[in-house]
Amino acid sequence: MIINDKMSFMLKTKDGEKISIGEAMKRFKVGVENITPLQKLQNEIRGNYIIFSGFFVALVAVIIGLDDIGLIAYGLILIFIGSIITTGLKILGLRQQLKFFKNMDDNSQDVSDILDKLEVEDEKAPRN
Repeated sequence: MIINDKMSFMLKTKDGEKISIGEAMKRFKVGVENITPLQKLQNEIRGNYIIFSGFFVALVAVIIGLDDIGLIAYGLILIFIGSIITTGLKILGLRQQLKFFKNMDDNSQDVSDILDKLEVEDEKAPRN
């Protein structure tokens, strides 16, 4: 980040181009809009792993501090166990979706290739 004479902030791109914060936000918005469903799914899985580990660490902390927290600790333990289960199941579902998308992508064919093959076969066919 660069601060120029007028005390306005300028950001640098990877190429070294100086851009304003407004321009950076526009580029960020365009980048986020162009995320593919596969990238979105991969990011969701990563985020859910972080959430899962946070619930697990919190559960362990509550169990360790059971005497200090008191009766509320039992409610927190139930909440964290339920959250761990639901987040774990969500991760499994997202991983299945990711596997399905990857299999679908591997098995899909380009429409233009199919049309090119049809045109070649049509040219080879005898005409009456």
